[in-house]
Amino acid sequence: MKFSIVISTYNRLSLLKRAIDSALNQTVPCEVVVADDCSPDDTQTYVESLGEQVIYHRNAVNSGHSATVNAGVEAASGDWIKFVDDDDYLAPNCIEEMMEAIALRPQAVICSCQAAQVDLEEKVLSITRKSGPGKIFYIPQEDIHYGMLLELVPFGTPIQVACKRDAFIQSQGWDSSLDANCDDINSWVKISQFGDALFINERLAYRTVWPGAYNKKISLTKRLETNLLIKSQIYERVTEKHQQEIPNMEEVESYLSIHWGLSALKQKKIVDAIKMVVPNMLSFFGWKLFVQAQFHRRHLDRLTNSPIENLRVNNIQSSFLKTDGREPLKLLQAKTKIRASRLAWQQGKFIVGTQLILPILAQPQFWYLLTESTTLNQGFKFSLDPPEQADDASVYLKQKFYKVLQRNKRSPIPELAEVQDYLRLHWGIIALKEGKLKQAYSLLRPSLLSPAAWTIFLNAFKDRLGLSNNGKVRKIVLVKSSI
Repeated sequence: MKFSIVISTYNRLSLLKRAIDSALNQTVPCEVVVADDCSPDDTQTYVESLGEQVIYHRNAVNSGHSATVNAGVEAASGDWIKFVDDDDYLAPNCIEEMMEAIALRPQAVICSCQAAQVDLEEKVLSITRKSGPGKIFYIPQEDIHYGMLLELVPFGTPIQVACKRDAFIQSQGWDSSLDANCDDINSWVKISQFGDALFINERLAYRTVWPGAYNKKISLTKRLETNLLIKSQIYERVTEKHQQEIPNMEEVESYLSIHWGLSALKQKKIVDAIKMVVPNMLSFFGWKLFVQAQFHRRHLDRLTNSPIENLRVNNIQSSFLKTDGREPLKLLQAKTKIRASRLAWQQGKFIVGTQLILPILAQPQFWYLLTESTTLNQGFKFSLDPPEQADDASVYLKQKFYKVLQRNKRSPIPELAEVQDYLRLHWGIIALKEGKLKQAYSLLRPSLLSPAAWTIFLNAFKDRLGLSNNGKVRKIVLVKSSI
């Protein structure tokens, strides 16, 4: 999977430099494209001075934001496109996290993340809300437009979004007639016809809020008109599955007028607020949709894998399980190999056990099962006698895991010697519980005074109890995607 970061710019070199730096400093290599809308400043000189690090495209004439984005995507060669406006920038791990999430849900054609709103001094003003359960979740294609219509699926601004290049081209790119006025949202509507939507509840991008932003120059009345146009496009794309549940367009128009009217009121634009709200003041369905949208924006992150007004939101960590509760064949096969490997180890057939377990180390199903407590009990908590055999088996497997992690440059991870000390400590405590004092002593003696072993032990204990907030178990789940 190859990512291209497409940075659109016009006459804002000081901000552009920050955006380019954030693209070049990603934790994984990716292509960087700067699409310049014929800037009269020194943009061309600066970008060309970067040499082969950056692909530079310059419009022959000033063509507008949408046309510049389209030109940047045309110049890119990646499988996925990450959009960046010149006044925004990325977290260093943005592309890496997106790549790992996409690998978990290859049916996705559009991916969004949380973003921080910052001022010109890069001070964080706010962070966009979580938009679903867990760290990563997806919404099937058939449910996306229904969710967008009812304000349940907020993709966000370009800095939050990446899309599959093929889907972008099929959707015919950004519409120049909307230029900088919801041209991005219009694009998300069209792109999401071709696959699932993927969301990452992690702050991976930064959006600058300042008076010079393009959207600040557009009146609220004009933005309402554009929103009405886009809602009508969404309405046409709602799948047959949801046709019976959606409100009619008149109700949607009333809701939007109330929404933008209240926005105008907050900005003390009293005349605009009156024009928008007063004609819809008595619309019951308009207010109903407004209240529902506010509720779901605030509470969507608390709902786990449940229908929300018939919208399916799927926690990616649970996506290996079928919705009817049955386990898919690959998951059953992985479980069977794990159990067979355990039995082989119990019988002292270490080579056979290793041969069984090694082929599935690189499979997503293995890493998913690794985080399931039931499988840990069934497959990795060896009830061997004596416990030294269990220690030897665990150390051997951990050595294999460690090599995989090193090869994929996952960090930070403890030193292998520290992991081995932790395992001796772990099995020594099990031997102690079973009253096998001699075996407990032989296992504990080398590791009892190891601070690193105790640190790993306590972290593992907290993760099992769900007391840890550092997401280490989820990180393990994500590692599987790129092995």
